[in-house]
Amino acid sequence: MDPPSRFLPLCLSLDVPSSVAASSCLSLIGAYGTSRRHYHTLSHVEAMLAGLDEFAERKGAGAGEEGVDVVAVEFAVWFHDCVYDPLKGAPWNEEESGRRWEKFVEQAGGALEHLREPVSTLIASTISHLPPSPLPSSLSLSTVQLFLNLDISILSSSPNSYDSYAEAIRAEYSHVSVEAFREGRAKVLGRFLARERLFLGGEEVGGGDDKEEKARSNLRREIEALKSGAAPRE
Repeated sequence: MDPPSRFLPLCLSLDVPSSVAASSCLSLIGAYGTSRRHYHTLSHVEAMLAGLDEFAERKGAGAGEEGVDVVAVEFAVWFHDCVYDPLKGAPWNEEESGRRWEKFVEQAGGALEHLREPVSTLIASTISHLPPSPLPSSLSLSTVQLFLNLDISILSSSPNSYDSYAEAIRAEYSHVSVEAFREGRAKVLGRFLARERLFLGGEEVGGGDDKEEKARSNLRREIEALKSGAAPRE
């Protein structure tokens, strides 16, 4: 993906000053390209945008969910992981990413004011990976569901793709000992697996039983590997 060819037209279509859009684009490219990142890179952004494009195509064909703010989702995709420091973790990363978005809104001089709250809410929702309660009037439930489902779409990927993802997460936490990583990662995945649903809503917002089953299978497989000592491979 060529970030400027995607990000700049989005901004300019909303009358964001070109200099502000270009500066922010360069900042985002730099942020997602730091050496500490292995999964939370522009590739993750690209995968989410591809999923958003698929949704938009379905919606255009009459199969999409009504009421989804695709522009808010796209900006949230760009900014939700723009700050990512494994040493600090959640909620610091998400809160700082939200602040970067807020700063961009201010620099845009009012062009994005109508998107300030919905995008900020979407970014903040990645802390718990659940829709906020109460939901602000500026945001529909289906918008939150789509965004959060896009963010975890890797969980329902093929076993090989999932394993590559798991290895990339380990690389981001290379400062943690193998033993501590195995224990911590297994607990995190276990809490996620204990949820009634991983993917929210139905297929129309990127969820559905098929993705749910594949994701749970991958999570169980990784937990088993972590507990047996088969993962991560050092």
